[in-house]
Amino acid sequence: MAQAFLNKVAKFLCENYGNDFHEICVVLPGRRAHLFLGEALKKQINGDSFMPKAFSIEEFVYEITGLVRVDAMHQLVQLYKVIIKIDENPPSFDEFMGWGEVLLNDFNDVDLHLADSSALFQYLSAAKAISLWNPSSDALSPFQTNYLKMYEVFGDYYTAFSDKLLESGAVYQGLAYRTLAENPVSFYENLPWKKVIMAGFNAMNPAEELIRQKLEKADKLVMLYDADSYYMDDHSQEAGKFLRNYYRSEGPENFRWIDNSLAESERSIDVYALPRKLAMARLLGELIQSGLSKLQTEDEKKEWLSRTVVVVPDELLLFPVLNSLPPEVGKFNVTMGLSLAHTPIASLLSGVFDLNEPPVGDTSGKMISARAFVGMMRHPYLSLFIRTLLPDIEKDISLQLKKILESGRVYWPVDALLNRVFNGLGGEVELLIRNSFIGSESSLIEWLEGIDRVFGELHQCLIQLESDWNIEAEYFRVFRKAINEMLGAATDLEFVSWFQIKRLLKQLIRSTQVAFYGEPLGGLQVMGMLETRTLDFERVFLLSANDDILPAASHSSSMIPFDIRIEDDFALPTFREKNAVFAYHFFHLLQRATEVHIFYVNSAGSSGGGEASRFLQQLKTEFVPKNPKTQLKMHKVVNHPENRTVEPFLVEKGPDVMELLHKKAKKGLSPTALNSYVVCRLQFFLQYVIGIREDEDTEGMADYRILGQAVHKAVENLYSNSLGEFLTTEVLDKNKEQCRELMNLAFGEVYPEIATDTGMNLLFLEAATLMLKSYFDYMSTQVQEGHNIRVLASELEMKRAIQIEIEGEPILVNLHGKADSIEEFDGHNRIVDFKTGKVELYDVGIDALAGLITEKSKPKAFQLLMYLWLSNHSYGDNISSGIISMKKISLGYIPLKIQGNDRISGSQLLDFEELLKELLEEIFDPNQSFTLTEDIKPCEVCSFKNICGR
Repeated sequence: MAQAFLNKVAKFLCENYGNDFHEICVVLPGRRAHLFLGEALKKQINGDSFMPKAFSIEEFVYEITGLVRVDAMHQLVQLYKVIIKIDENPPSFDEFMGWGEVLLNDFNDVDLHLADSSALFQYLSAAKAISLWNPSSDALSPFQTNYLKMYEVFGDYYTAFSDKLLESGAVYQGLAYRTLAENPVSFYENLPWKKVIMAGFNAMNPAEELIRQKLEKADKLVMLYDADSYYMDDHSQEAGKFLRNYYRSEGPENFRWIDNSLAESERSIDVYALPRKLAMARLLGELIQSGLSKLQTEDEKKEWLSRTVVVVPDELLLFPVLNSLPPEVGKFNVTMGLSLAHTPIASLLSGVFDLNEPPVGDTSGKMISARAFVGMMRHPYLSLFIRTLLPDIEKDISLQLKKILESGRVYWPVDALLNRVFNGLGGEVELLIRNSFIGSESSLIEWLEGIDRVFGELHQCLIQLESDWNIEAEYFRVFRKAINEMLGAATDLEFVSWFQIKRLLKQLIRSTQVAFYGEPLGGLQVMGMLETRTLDFERVFLLSANDDILPAASHSSSMIPFDIRIEDDFALPTFREKNAVFAYHFFHLLQRATEVHIFYVNSAGSSGGGEASRFLQQLKTEFVPKNPKTQLKMHKVVNHPENRTVEPFLVEKGPDVMELLHKKAKKGLSPTALNSYVVCRLQFFLQYVIGIREDEDTEGMADYRILGQAVHKAVENLYSNSLGEFLTTEVLDKNKEQCRELMNLAFGEVYPEIATDTGMNLLFLEAATLMLKSYFDYMSTQVQEGHNIRVLASELEMKRAIQIEIEGEPILVNLHGKADSIEEFDGHNRIVDFKTGKVELYDVGIDALAGLITEKSKPKAFQLLMYLWLSNHSYGDNISSGIISMKKISLGYIPLKIQGNDRISGSQLLDFEELLKELLEEIFDPNQSFTLTEDIKPCEVCSFKNICGR
């Protein structure tokens, strides 16, 4: 590997300043390179010496000006305070939240680029006015008028806001830079150092440029650049956009340094196209493990890792990457930030928000959602909190939370819910949750302080658990620091509502970064793209090389349009400058590396839309032709599940399984169970043999399954007093009038305590009531047309046994089914099955019986035919079966038909009985395993797919 840039800087310092560094300071683009520079100096220094003072450029500015940085939330609140003093009719805080953060970013750009704020905002206001001008001279609408007024006062906002912050001494980045850049030369002449060494800067904003010029004028500055002739000599390369300007202004004799590593050094570049994000992390782990496996000694492995960097431009991939690293890596160093929005802190806070959303129509604030409460209590952090502080009642709490959901009750009084969960034994934990998480009667500021208290307790709990929870403890430390800064800024904001607090907190966690610190001098380095500035590595693994990530997305929110930004008088940054900066970082990673691995996602719908970064295109078409020593290989990684060696998921019918099957034979099998076997043998085993239940936890919410059960129950209840009697229009009209009341009762019977007066449950109740009314309208029409109808039985259980033979031994299998309704219709009996889901005529028509037990079966037809077989001993051949679709009542009664005939003969039922025997003999055959279905379509909606891995 060519000499690293920081090694060159260290050598320069020693050659020019000996071991006397107390009169110089070194300024780097970011602070992460300080320790690497110190390590490089140790290798160059002869004897003892103090290290030079080192700053990032931002630290340098704040150090010289004596100002301090103000956080984003404080800025937002202070700006609004300025606005309500300036405007006669200020916007509401909710309106301001929509554009306040964008305006702050624009203010920062204005200051960093030393734009004339007064001229800029006047120009912007005039441009907006012109855009609304119309030849007809029609008066502006009130909305347009307010829109223009907002732009007219942006300049006043900027001036008052800047003055307020400067008066307090706490300012944002751009204002600090502008303060230093525009101050008198004496500011620079009185520095505590004789020389300021600025090293590794590739793109300076105008404020930094003016600071540089004033340092030069005061004879205080030495500039050290890290450039390469590949992009310096080629003016079409955007990576050298800014460095070429510095080269022209300083001249060849003063410009240090330009290497020729990119065009002359040997290197291998492997580019991997993968189908998914997580596949990048998995392949990364495999490549690192492969590299380490080729080394013999531990020292060789340590050296290999110390010269390797993993660059993660997409912070969402950080933890998948860390989890994919092989154990041989040992300790590694993470040098990047992670937004709190991507940590469990965000989900816990979201749970708190959900908990404090009042039910529709409830203004008392005394009712809370059971679902939200249980979700919050089951959050990993709170579960850990309870496990640590209340170990004796942890299981009881878990059981009560389960019972709360099973009760079906949607909203609970606060006291009733807490008393049930903690039973008076919750102590400080219960008090913290009662007084802090759940909407109290205190002010919103006091509520925020309560949130801070609970998070403080959680933080202490994590600290006590030590190393296993170090990262989580850091999340809480950063969040508490941010929320206390927010409290300090918002204490006197009487206008803040619950909704505004919610928005403020969401913005807070979105804008707050958790910085990971470690010892960056040894082991594998994991970094963000910007953290790689001035650092060189022999081996580079670069992930997420997709468009909109490399370079970063070009679109950004701004009140200042593109055409005004590029005006010469203002020269504010656009995506073009940002792209040039990213291009430099990309090629700087390659500059001294000898082994490069680049990953991107090539599937549509992923980040970047599946498009490779244009930097990869530049490698192929521009870079490689200029450096024939570079070996570029493109790899397309495709997952082939069918090629993986996976043991087939099956269950052998050993003695234990056969015992369960014989018990099932005595208890009985239903048409639904047999249909389940036809669709998937394994599903049948899991659900009907060993009794794993589908997840029926509705958390107080009705679903289509419950709706169907409730409709069936309501029909049964309505017909219970008129069985055997011929239906009349009077009876049917009376039933119709009772639909709403009886549907409500039916929901209660099917799912006790379910609340049907609000939300989705109310919609389900209304839908079920409409279905029932439509059904009685249909039946009334049938009676009016002269049909004689009477209900003979409702929800009738039918049973019948069948004998099969397995290995010469007879087995009696009980079969059963429940007929929704058995009716006499014009002297002919029929079994009616009510369906609340989708039904097509195709579902109940069959050409051959054998098709009923293939994997392309017709479960509805099978069920109707089995009902006929079960009832045959009671009704003989004088009976048919069919469906009435409650969802599409216009189809009327849809009879089962075999080869177009709805009268099923006795011989056909005998054929069906033989089919049943064939099916049951397969089920009870000990030599045939329970296997997965070959048709994966049913797996999409199967409740057991997580068990079989489909």
